[in-house]
Amino acid sequence: MKNGATDSSEDLISALKRGEIGSFKVLFEKHRDPMLRVAVRILGNRADAEDAIQDAFLALYRKAGAFQGGSSFNTWFYRIVVNACLKIRRKRQSMRKVMERAAIKDKPVFPEAAEAESEAREALDREIEALPMRQRMVFVLTMVEGFSLNETAEILDLRPGTAGYHLFKARERLRERLRPFLGRRTRQPVGRIGAGKGGAS
Repeated sequence: MKNGATDSSEDLISALKRGEIGSFKVLFEKHRDPMLRVAVRILGNRADAEDAIQDAFLALYRKAGAFQGGSSFNTWFYRIVVNACLKIRRKRQSMRKVMERAAIKDKPVFPEAAEAESEAREALDREIEALPMRQRMVFVLTMVEGFSLNETAEILDLRPGTAGYHLFKARERLRERLRPFLGRRTRQPVGRIGAGKGGAS
């Protein structure tokens, strides 16, 4: 590895496979924040998300030799992150906590514009969190992280048609739940959110 700051993620994982441990630090610094954002979206809280990311990077270090380049590093590592999130969720999440976090509180009917913007964003985040897990993962990867439906299907080990069905159901549910916000002048559309793929090569 000549220059970790400019090498692609594929170059860095190849260097790690050759025993160049410094490349792992570069990969960590390059991908931690965007992957943490994804984990927070999936799990709903930062503490669990940080645990999942720690597990994911440990898995990356241990499984570096399994990366064969058949898919991009991003697709390969997102799959590891998603699996780490699911393991954390199985360990720590109860239905009561889900219902409490998904609860909708009454809001003023005519808030100021800035307050309406904040309220719409909070409502969107809350409703994404309340989606069934598979719908949530498909929605986050496609509409937040900017993966294509085929890439999302590969990450989640689904058929593209199945991923498309879950995306349709997620958008349909969000559109219905957010209907009170969609008619306001200040609104958060049910579409792409954020700056796209975080772990760019």
